[in-house]
Amino acid sequence: MMSSRVIAGLLALSLAGWAADSSAIGPKDLKKSAEKKAKEEADKAAKGTPAETAAPAGNAAGEAAGDAGAATGAAGAGGDGGKVSQVSTKFDFVPGGEVIVMDDFTRDELGEFPARWKALRGNFDVSELDGERWLRMNGTDGTIVLKTNALPEKWTLEFDFYQKEMTGPVYTVGAFYPDSDSWLWSCAIGSGGNQVYFAAVDGVASTATVPTLSGRHHVSVMAQGTGVKVYVDRERMANIAEMDYKDKPKPGAVGFRLWRYGDDPMITNVRFAKGGKEKVDMMATPFVTHGIVFDSGSDKLKPESASVLRQVANYLKENAEVKVTITGHTDDVGETAANQTLSEKRAAAVAASLSTDFGIDATRMSTAGKGESVAIAKNDSPEGRATNRRVEFAKS
Repeated sequence: MMSSRVIAGLLALSLAGWAADSSAIGPKDLKKSAEKKAKEEADKAAKGTPAETAAPAGNAAGEAAGDAGAATGAAGAGGDGGKVSQVSTKFDFVPGGEVIVMDDFTRDELGEFPARWKALRGNFDVSELDGERWLRMNGTDGTIVLKTNALPEKWTLEFDFYQKEMTGPVYTVGAFYPDSDSWLWSCAIGSGGNQVYFAAVDGVASTATVPTLSGRHHVSVMAQGTGVKVYVDRERMANIAEMDYKDKPKPGAVGFRLWRYGDDPMITNVRFAKGGKEKVDMMATPFVTHGIVFDSGSDKLKPESASVLRQVANYLKENAEVKVTITGHTDDVGETAANQTLSEKRAAAVAASLSTDFGIDATRMSTAGKGESVAIAKNDSPEGRATNRRVEFAKS
């Protein structure tokens, strides 16, 4: 639970930000704000007062995910305490750009099973803790998969989990046989209390040990063909170059098996997307990335942006003649003028990091912001808003 000092600080920052932005609000913004408020009130009235649901056991640390829909772990476990320049080169995760599912469970009623998932076994429900929604497994063993038509050749998956005290393999993530609850490969988080164990049907296996898996952590998975990498916070835990499925079918779904060791297991901020790390000329056409992420409503870069920033920096070092324009884009949450300013500041922050942290000559970079004006998806869903929050690099 956040301390009173943290809450007071957040309130002060919110009030300061409102005061700074309010002078830029025009008639169109007031109209949009009123329309959004009316819709929120209508939705609340239509839903009525949700039935009381028992809160999950434990006390989730940290805040909800920021604009990119990906939360960081606790500072002691590779979370908010780091800097972009200090992130290990082993953290090469790049999130897919085509969002298929973005779920923080706010679209579902408390106590219900979420619409974008399929339960293969066990009991699950949407719960709430400290104002944040979670999907909770409230039995002893349960398996769920995301509702998708098929797995792309390249895909990424991210999620947060919280376990007050990790004493066993509570969370297993992996790929299933089509129409089955059997794994083609799986990665168990919590084996031995602090281990991440990977296993596949062809016998490939690996084990990594971390200081602790108790508390809140962020997991990322990056798959391409029969290869897969798994990260906890900003550390790579498994790096499987290739698995041999032989005569077995390709994976049909991605999902989780949750075991109850102590508190009820919980996950949130699930992001499943098509695409991932590219090996071609990244700027043959404008390079659009969702892997450069910021604190919510801020131009402060999150440390997990390091992978993409390092990728861009390496490209610029290898192509010394190239100059780029960096453009920031936002979704339509908030006022139009504020989003425009935020997008400009975020583009400038990216250029500053490339210069300061990665040694790129600042004169090779120019910046711009488009705010919410160039949407590439509808802003009427979490998936659409996540797609619109992006940074673009173009040769200039």
